[in-house]
Amino acid sequence: MTNPVITLFQKEVRQNAFIYFFPLLIIGAAFAFQKILSQLLSPSWAKNIAVSIPVALAFSYALQAFDLEENNQTRDFLLTKPLAVSQIVGTKYFTGLFVLLCLTVLWQSALVPDLIHWPDLNDFGSLWFTIYLLFVILVYSLSFTTGARVKGPKKLLAAIGASFLGTVWFFCGWLELLTVFYLAPINGETPILGILLMISLIPLLILVKLLLLLTNDIFLNHSGSEIFSRSKCYLPLLLFPLLFYLINLYSKPETSPFNSLFACLNGTEEFFQTVEIVKQPEGDLYAATDIRGRLGLAKPGQAPQVIYEGEKATDNLLSNLRWSPDGAKIAFNENGVIKVFSLTSQNLLEIAEGELAFWSPDSDILLVAAAEPAAAKEAGPGFPFQNYRLSYISSSAKERYELQGNLFFPGSSMFWHPSLNTIIAVTHFWEIAIMNLNTGVVEMLKIPPPSRPGPVFLTEIAPNGADSYRIAVFTDLRMSKISKNNYRYNLALYDFSLSDKQARFKAELKNLAYQDILINAGESQIWGGNFSGAYRKINLP
Repeated sequence: MTNPVITLFQKEVRQNAFIYFFPLLIIGAAFAFQKILSQLLSPSWAKNIAVSIPVALAFSYALQAFDLEENNQTRDFLLTKPLAVSQIVGTKYFTGLFVLLCLTVLWQSALVPDLIHWPDLNDFGSLWFTIYLLFVILVYSLSFTTGARVKGPKKLLAAIGASFLGTVWFFCGWLELLTVFYLAPINGETPILGILLMISLIPLLILVKLLLLLTNDIFLNHSGSEIFSRSKCYLPLLLFPLLFYLINLYSKPETSPFNSLFACLNGTEEFFQTVEIVKQPEGDLYAATDIRGRLGLAKPGQAPQVIYEGEKATDNLLSNLRWSPDGAKIAFNENGVIKVFSLTSQNLLEIAEGELAFWSPDSDILLVAAAEPAAAKEAGPGFPFQNYRLSYISSSAKERYELQGNLFFPGSSMFWHPSLNTIIAVTHFWEIAIMNLNTGVVEMLKIPPPSRPGPVFLTEIAPNGADSYRIAVFTDLRMSKISKNNYRYNLALYDFSLSDKQARFKAELKNLAYQDILINAGESQIWGGNFSGAYRKINLP
């Protein structure tokens, strides 16, 4: 005996064979002339067509499932076959949905194959296709229920109206819920983020369940009060995502990888996944680099705007950003070369080979630090960091002066005193090095470590006026127990006064996993950036 569900499935395929399989001919032609289409259609037009056709098919397939004649056939099938209403509705629903999703994938592959990616939590752009499929499912589900409820030519208008409300819910509710989870300050734990993103699917699943329940009630001729009493328990969960629109509106991160998630997914805004950020002296701008080797500028609460694309031919990552004291230029390391970008002229200048650069107080001279392989070899393999040769270089790269001798210090923790011709650096030995550039004499001062400190792997220094500094010492780097791709560490903060040469303990933060930390001297907060590129303030204990 044939399974009644299979019998109903076969009937659905035979009855809708034309609208199910005619699009395959169009898709086949698109594949056959793919090269010609890529030349005729601009990327934006190709994407618009690739997006709109599956949505139109979603309306067509959903409404065709419940025309007047089909309703009668379905009732006859209900009377003659041993199937419950829910089985009939489910079979009709999933038959059309399966065909729709297959055609959507094929249609996208023919027109915009570059947009089809397996979801990767480290690349939010890869989620575009998955989110688009969810939107197609939503339009199909709303139209499916509307087609069972409304008869005659008004069905299409009713389905469009229902889909419009669903679109508002999707983009102003569910997508905002997704944004909150993606930008959540969860210290970069990818498995936890994956779980949160999976949780965000619950409201969508509840909505589909509710629509199928309503369709069952329509066939059973339940009254409006019965339908409401059966579905009212779902309504709070459907309204829940809309609250996140207000949450995102009033609690944005300090900087975000996008201004609008919808615009980013639609391709009208580029996703900027920040890996390093520094604040403009006496200004409100932030310079940032991302995983694609780009340099951008951001205002608080906004996404960075790209000002430099980087070297496309290399797998580069810009690092060691340094604002000039006047806030008009940015120095950075790109592939072992120190470069300077001028905000006023929008010009880029190559300065010299080196790893690090520090500005003079008048913003005219760069102190460039280049690794000295011979000195590092002489120091021995157990030495924990590089030996650097320091050079004076004008920001126009016209003059260069080599300093005599070498200074041992870890890269990102150097500062040129604005009035004294002195360099202040922090070593990996819980020491502050004060170097007189006139004489080359280095004075070493001890930093009191916290109780049971781990090995130091990074230090930073941020000025707070002429003679006061905030020092950050990163220790105890270890692999996370949750994810092998993430690491945790501790952070000790100190306030250092050059006048009395004392480093005073400020606070210690343990078990951090932020991808980047921005130290702001004189503030009771620091900024932590998670792997998505969102930075939020962290209150100090």
